[in-house]
Amino acid sequence: YIRYIASLNKNNETNKRYISVMELECNNNGNLKITTNYRHIETTNVHEEFRSKIFFGITMPCDHYMPTYSPYDILLIANDRNPTTENSLLRINGSLYIAKRKVECGIAKYYSIRDGKFRLNESDVDEVVGYIVGFIKPDGTFAVR
Repeated sequence: YIRYIASLNKNNETNKRYISVMELECNNNGNLKITTNYRHIETTNVHEEFRSKIFFGITMPCDHYMPTYSPYDILLIANDRNPTTENSLLRINGSLYIAKRKVECGIAKYYSIRDGKFRLNESDVDEVVGYIVGFIKPDGTFAVR
């Protein structure tokens, strides 16, 4: 993996900022499947307040998360701290999910960003990958929700 990422980085311009982006796949239920397909995108023009937090990105391969995220958006993920109330990227049983984190009565719970319904407690999550700080739209512009 390290050699693969290094090969992606070897043609990058040294005065620009880049991140690795995992190109996810989506099944019929909207579950986001982890892949080994990566590419790099430049993030030099993303405001420093956000850019300094981003450690990688994921593609949005389907319309199951509309209107919050559209197909072909690149979601920018940070893990500099635990999520508070942001949309979070969760890994559960080899798939990735996007859910809204809320703390109720001292217990962290995750709610679907699609229908707002409770889905699971944080204790049921294999890994909280990070939280979404923003996204890059298909036209290349940066946005925050």
